[in-house]
Amino acid sequence: MNILYITKLENSFSNGVTVAVLQLLNVIADYASVFWLDIGNISLNVNKKIKKVGMSNYMDFNYDIAVIEDPFNSITFCEIANNLNMKKVPYILSPHGCFHKVALKRKWLKKKIAINTIFRKYLNGCYGTQFLTENEQKNSINFNKSIIIPNGIEIKNTNIVPNRIKKMVFIGRKDVEHKGIDLLIEAVIRIKAELEKRECEIMLYGPTNKSKDDKYIIDRILSNDLENIVINKGAVFGNEKEDVLCTSDAYIQTSRHEGFPMSILEALTYGLPVLVTEGTNMTNIIKENNAGFVCGDNIDEIANMIKEAINCKNTNILSKNAKKLAQKYTWEEISKTTIKKYETIITEKKNER
Repeated sequence: MNILYITKLENSFSNGVTVAVLQLLNVIADYASVFWLDIGNISLNVNKKIKKVGMSNYMDFNYDIAVIEDPFNSITFCEIANNLNMKKVPYILSPHGCFHKVALKRKWLKKKIAINTIFRKYLNGCYGTQFLTENEQKNSINFNKSIIIPNGIEIKNTNIVPNRIKKMVFIGRKDVEHKGIDLLIEAVIRIKAELEKRECEIMLYGPTNKSKDDKYIIDRILSNDLENIVINKGAVFGNEKEDVLCTSDAYIQTSRHEGFPMSILEALTYGLPVLVTEGTNMTNIIKENNAGFVCGDNIDEIANMIKEAINCKNTNILSKNAKKLAQKYTWEEISKTTIKKYETIITEKKNER
């Protein structure tokens, strides 16, 4: 099977789409012939089996199927999709949460105009949309058929078994509205006394894209005397990131909308119980596998979730369940699932001819 992956990735490991796509390509290249067209021209090491192509030569090869990752990321995708259609190559849109109705509300007028004008033929011409979870599918706009294939993760050999939850960590882009950092800080303000009494900390690691996000976080921490509870840090990668996860008791993410967050999957591989909101699209999975704590996307429920976590006496069980859950999402298993679903699509398209 020849698969063409089309991307415009950021040259940053703080970007979830970049991390997810690169990890997938590196593994699925062991199971299929993978071609990669990245119009962002990032310089990152990948599996030597991956055939890199450019805008000047990508149409010189034959593909069974193509996948466009993060489809709103470039207008150039419209041209590429048109060429694929002319060559009768079915292509799939993989939105990574960008089709979510909450995400679409941001710059909604600009997106609405684009969807109905310059992106219209490109979006409607796809075979279908590849969602990460059923919840993402349910809460997103959809183009043609739907398939569901989750993100995967690289498993870590660690033995974290927290006795009690005192130190919680978030690692990712500190987009206040998207990641619900405002909800988290407001929840902390409501239960400040209890968190101080238990000597709890919530560590926020990552970059911010907007100065107003930096200002909000710093101002809310200082104006509410939260310096000893909410610790605002910069981005961490590699061994430093591993050290942060290995010295934490739980992972917390209070997003308003997501696809299938790599950050949460990674925390599970370390055996960290996770605290997540409905917007992360992972509450059902975490609840069903008893791997952490879940709540709605509002301040009161987040405050109650944190209180439940710091008062929990069974964190060792949650930790073991977290590691078991992570095993279900290895990139090897995700790659095999992906190929089976793509084989069905390819057969279906051949039968239509």
